[in-house]
Amino acid sequence: MSAGSGLTACSNIQARLNTIWETNAGNREPMPMVEYLMSDENRNGLQMEINGKGKLKTVEVVYFPRLVTGSASEDQARTCTASSTVDDASATYSMDTSVNVQSEFTFTYGNLVSYCQDNENFYAEQVMRHVDLVARDVAVKSANQAQAILGEWNTHAENIQDSSLSPDWKTFSTRTRLATTGADQYSPYPFAFANIRRAAEMSNFGGPVRMFGGLDFAQAYDQMAAAGGMSQAGVDVGELARRYGIAAEYDYAVTQATGSYSKSWAVGQGALQLLQFNMYDNSFNGRNDDTVKLGIITDPMTGLQMDIAFKIDCETVHTVITATTKVVGLPSDLYQAGDDLSGVTRFAQVDVDNS
Repeated sequence: MSAGSGLTACSNIQARLNTIWETNAGNREPMPMVEYLMSDENRNGLQMEINGKGKLKTVEVVYFPRLVTGSASEDQARTCTASSTVDDASATYSMDTSVNVQSEFTFTYGNLVSYCQDNENFYAEQVMRHVDLVARDVAVKSANQAQAILGEWNTHAENIQDSSLSPDWKTFSTRTRLATTGADQYSPYPFAFANIRRAAEMSNFGGPVRMFGGLDFAQAYDQMAAAGGMSQAGVDVGELARRYGIAAEYDYAVTQATGSYSKSWAVGQGALQLLQFNMYDNSFNGRNDDTVKLGIITDPMTGLQMDIAFKIDCETVHTVITATTKVVGLPSDLYQAGDDLSGVTRFAQVDVDNS
């Protein structure tokens, strides 16, 4: 086998690896968090506001923070005069077009003379190789951006049985096994996802909660969801996993950001947004000449839209693929100081603690 030495000359019989191996060696690596952020289920109107026709806008989102429980007056005489003013808050969302992920490649007509593949198919395969690379690097970049904006849990979630909260309220820890040693280290703790669901409800996460990250929760979820019958505690753990509306998936990029297989991120629907900017999303910026093409290519797996520049300079072909993205979340002051939910943004960390 060889790699990195240019194109292999045509032999008498040559076949594509992806054709010979039916399992398809070119299969894409799953990127569940990015795929979820780009899904119709998760997306809101912020992307439409910030980007369009090659123009980048700064969006100011205005909102009214929740009034703090206990701040209302009691046992007051009826009156027609009020003194408290109505105050709103705002958060600004913007992008830096220089913060991007880019991959490029070039070849000459001479490189293709003896190469055993249709030229158009060769080019399409190279484009997809680089689209895949850009998407994977965007996944890693997005996880790093998301980690910087992790929110908090409701402080009262520390009272959930067999669970705890970190001092900064950003990490909710619960069990996935009955014990760390002995026979029970292989026995699932049946209430792991019930505890996470309760913490999410206490923290106003809303509807379905998705979890992305380490193997510990992903494996615990798979094992519980596949379980049949009753556990030793007399609980149908498979039914519990389905009932609580939580899906846990392994995500390589998140594990790289957290540096741990025991940590995952709980994401409420719509709480995180992956913003994109496309320079060539405009009839003027885009171009479709015989030798120069500037446009947008959509990754069929993740839905990411990337700028693609194609140029033929004499007999040399140049291609540059660029993705400009940014992960943003809800404002950190959505709930005011003194509110039980102060710091909650419906995006926080979960950790396994079987001690």
